Amino acid sequence: IFAKTMIDVAQRFSAVGVNVDSEPDQGGGPTYLPGPFAAYLQVLKPILNGAGIRLTADVAQWCPMTSDYALLAPTVDRMLNMEQYNANSMDGWLNGDEYGGYYVQFLSDAPVDKCAPGLGIWKASCGTNSSGAPVPCWTTLEESGAPRVERMIADNVPEMALFRLMWIDGAHQPADWWWPLLDKFASSPLA
Repeated sequence: IFAKTMIDVAQRFSAVGVNVDSEPDQGGGPTYLPGPFAAYLQVLKPILNGAGIRLTADVAQWCPMTSDYALLAPTVDRMLNMEQYNANSMDGWLNGDEYGGYYVQFLSDAPVDKCAPGLGIWKASCGTNSSGAPVPCWTTLEESGAPRVERMIADNVPEMALFRLMWIDGAHQPADWWWPLLDKFASSPLA
Protein backbone atom coordinates (compact mmCIF):
# COMPACT_ATOMS: atom_id res chain seq x y z
CA ILE A 1 0.00 0.00 0.00
CA PHE A 2 2.80 2.41 0.92
CA ALA A 3 4.66 1.75 -2.36
CA LYS A 4 1.54 2.28 -4.46
CA THR A 5 0.75 5.50 -2.60
CA MET A 6 4.30 6.78 -3.04
CA ILE A 7 4.23 5.96 -6.76
CA ASP A 8 0.93 7.82 -7.13
CA VAL A 9 2.25 10.86 -5.25
CA ALA A 10 5.58 10.86 -7.11
CA GLN A 11 3.86 10.62 -10.49
CA ARG A 12 1.33 13.31 -9.61
CA PHE A 13 4.14 15.76 -8.80
CA SER A 14 6.62 14.49 -11.46
CA ALA A 15 9.06 13.52 -8.70
CA VAL A 16 12.03 11.40 -9.67
CA GLY A 17 12.32 9.73 -6.29
CA VAL A 18 11.01 8.96 -2.85
CA ASN A 19 13.05 9.43 0.32
CA VAL A 20 12.44 7.43 3.49
CA ASP A 21 13.50 9.42 6.56
CA SER A 22 12.84 7.28 9.60
CA GLU A 23 14.61 8.19 12.84
CA PRO A 24 12.98 6.10 15.56
CA ASP A 25 15.85 6.23 18.05
CA GLN A 26 15.33 9.84 19.09
CA GLY A 27 13.80 10.61 22.44
CA GLY A 28 14.74 7.55 24.48
CA GLY A 29 12.30 5.08 22.93
CA PRO A 30 13.10 1.48 22.04
CA THR A 31 16.05 0.66 19.81
CA TYR A 32 15.12 -0.60 16.37
CA LEU A 33 17.59 -2.82 14.56
CA PRO A 34 18.62 -2.33 10.92
CA GLY A 35 17.65 -5.82 9.69
CA PRO A 36 13.87 -5.27 9.47
CA PHE A 37 14.41 -1.78 8.02
CA ALA A 38 16.71 -3.20 5.34
CA ALA A 39 14.15 -5.94 4.57
CA TYR A 40 11.45 -3.28 4.17
CA LEU A 41 13.61 -1.19 1.82
CA GLN A 42 14.57 -4.31 -0.13
CA VAL A 43 10.88 -4.93 -0.87
CA LEU A 44 10.15 -1.26 -1.60
CA LYS A 45 13.07 -0.51 -3.97
CA PRO A 46 12.14 -2.80 -6.90
CA ILE A 47 8.52 -1.66 -6.76
CA LEU A 48 9.50 2.02 -6.95
CA ASN A 49 12.30 1.40 -9.47
CA GLY A 50 9.83 -0.54 -11.63
CA ALA A 51 7.77 2.65 -11.85
CA GLY A 52 10.88 4.69 -12.76
CA ILE A 53 11.21 6.17 -9.26
CA ARG A 54 14.42 6.01 -7.28
CA LEU A 55 14.53 5.23 -3.56
CA THR A 56 16.75 7.05 -1.10
CA ALA A 57 16.91 6.67 2.66
CA ASP A 58 18.33 8.90 5.37
CA VAL A 59 21.02 7.21 7.44
CA ALA A 60 23.19 8.20 10.40
CA GLN A 61 25.64 6.59 12.75
CA TRP A 62 23.71 7.85 15.81
CA CYS A 63 20.58 5.93 14.77
CA PRO A 64 21.05 2.15 15.26
CA MET A 65 18.34 1.34 12.71
CA THR A 66 20.09 3.32 9.95
CA SER A 67 23.75 2.94 10.93
CA ASP A 68 24.61 -0.33 9.15
CA TYR A 69 25.61 1.25 5.84
CA ALA A 70 26.89 -1.99 4.32
CA LEU A 71 23.56 -3.70 5.01
CA LEU A 72 21.43 -0.80 3.78
CA ALA A 73 23.44 0.13 0.65
CA PRO A 74 22.05 -2.58 -1.64
CA THR A 75 18.47 -1.85 -0.57
CA VAL A 76 18.37 1.75 -1.86
CA ASP A 77 19.53 3.79 -4.81
CA ARG A 78 21.34 6.17 -2.48
CA MET A 79 21.88 6.72 1.25
CA LEU A 80 21.59 10.35 2.39
CA ASN A 81 23.79 10.64 5.48
CA MET A 82 22.58 13.01 8.19
CA GLU A 83 25.76 12.39 10.20
CA GLN A 84 27.75 14.84 8.07
CA TYR A 85 25.43 17.81 8.69
CA ASN A 86 27.54 19.11 11.57
CA ALA A 87 31.10 18.89 12.81
CA ASN A 88 33.39 21.40 14.43
CA SER A 89 36.44 21.02 12.16
CA MET A 90 37.51 19.35 8.93
CA ASP A 91 39.04 16.55 10.98
CA GLY A 92 35.76 16.22 12.85
CA TRP A 93 33.83 16.10 9.59
CA LEU A 94 36.19 13.45 8.21
CA ASN A 95 36.67 11.31 11.31
CA GLY A 96 33.86 12.33 13.64
CA ASP A 97 33.58 14.54 16.68
CA GLU A 98 30.94 15.15 19.32
CA TYR A 99 28.76 16.99 16.77
CA GLY A 100 28.85 14.55 13.86
CA GLY A 101 31.00 13.89 10.83
CA TYR A 102 32.35 10.39 10.18
CA TYR A 103 32.60 10.97 6.43
CA VAL A 104 35.56 8.59 6.01
CA GLN A 105 33.75 5.78 7.81
CA PHE A 106 30.64 6.30 5.69
CA LEU A 107 32.61 5.95 2.46
CA SER A 108 34.56 2.97 3.76
CA ASP A 109 31.44 1.08 4.92
CA ALA A 110 29.48 1.31 1.64
CA PRO A 111 30.16 1.63 -2.09
CA VAL A 112 30.72 5.28 -2.97
CA ASP A 113 27.98 5.14 -5.63
CA LYS A 114 25.47 4.57 -2.81
CA CYS A 115 26.75 7.47 -0.68
CA ALA A 116 25.42 11.01 -0.46
CA PRO A 117 27.01 12.89 2.45
CA GLY A 118 24.64 15.34 4.09
CA LEU A 119 25.22 19.07 4.34
CA GLY A 120 23.04 21.10 6.65
CA ILE A 121 22.19 24.70 5.92
CA TRP A 122 21.34 26.27 9.23
CA LYS A 123 23.02 28.07 12.06
CA ALA A 124 23.95 25.08 14.23
CA SER A 125 25.99 25.76 17.31
CA CYS A 126 28.85 23.68 18.63
CA GLY A 127 29.04 24.77 22.23
CA THR A 128 29.18 28.19 23.81
CA ASN A 129 31.85 30.81 24.40
CA SER A 130 32.95 32.11 27.81
CA SER A 131 29.95 34.47 27.87
CA GLY A 132 27.56 31.59 27.26
CA ALA A 133 26.74 32.69 23.72
CA PRO A 134 26.44 29.95 21.10
CA VAL A 135 29.48 29.33 18.92
CA PRO A 136 28.64 28.32 15.34
CA CYS A 137 29.74 24.89 14.17
CA TRP A 138 32.60 24.93 11.69
CA THR A 139 30.26 23.28 9.16
CA THR A 140 28.08 26.42 9.14
CA LEU A 141 30.98 28.70 8.21
CA GLU A 142 32.05 29.63 4.67
CA GLU A 143 35.55 28.28 5.30
CA SER A 144 34.07 24.78 5.68
CA GLY A 145 32.34 24.60 2.31
CA ALA A 146 35.19 24.38 -0.19
CA PRO A 147 37.26 21.70 1.59
CA ARG A 148 34.23 19.44 2.01
CA VAL A 149 33.05 19.86 -1.58
CA GLU A 150 36.60 19.35 -2.90
CA ARG A 151 36.97 16.19 -0.84
CA MET A 152 33.68 14.79 -2.16
CA ILE A 153 34.75 15.57 -5.74
CA ALA A 154 38.14 13.89 -5.16
CA ASP A 155 36.39 10.82 -3.73
CA ASN A 156 34.00 10.59 -6.72
CA VAL A 157 30.95 11.02 -4.51
CA PRO A 158 28.06 11.14 -7.00
CA GLU A 159 25.63 13.16 -4.92
CA MET A 160 25.39 15.30 -1.82
CA ALA A 161 22.30 15.61 0.33
CA LEU A 162 21.56 19.24 1.11
CA PHE A 163 19.09 19.55 3.94
CA ARG A 164 16.80 22.55 4.03
CA LEU A 165 18.14 24.47 1.11
CA MET A 166 15.27 26.89 1.70
CA TRP A 167 13.36 27.04 4.97
CA ILE A 168 9.64 27.61 5.12
CA ASP A 169 8.59 31.27 5.19
CA GLY A 170 11.94 32.34 3.76
CA ALA A 171 13.87 32.04 7.02
CA HIS A 172 17.50 30.99 6.81
CA GLN A 173 18.15 31.10 3.09
CA PRO A 174 21.46 29.45 2.23
CA ALA A 175 24.46 31.72 2.44
CA ASP A 176 25.51 33.06 -0.96
CA TRP A 177 28.82 31.21 -0.68
CA TRP A 178 27.04 27.88 -1.16
CA TRP A 179 25.90 28.52 -4.73
CA PRO A 180 29.34 28.48 -6.46
CA LEU A 181 30.27 25.36 -4.48
CA LEU A 182 27.08 23.59 -5.54
CA ASP A 183 27.75 24.60 -9.15
CA LYS A 184 31.31 23.27 -8.87
CA PHE A 185 30.12 19.94 -7.47
CA ALA A 186 27.34 19.59 -10.05
CA SER A 187 29.69 20.33 -12.96
CA SER A 188 32.54 18.07 -11.81
CA PRO A 189 32.71 14.85 -13.83
CA LEU A 190 33.05 11.59 -11.94
CA ALA A 191 36.43 9.97 -12.57
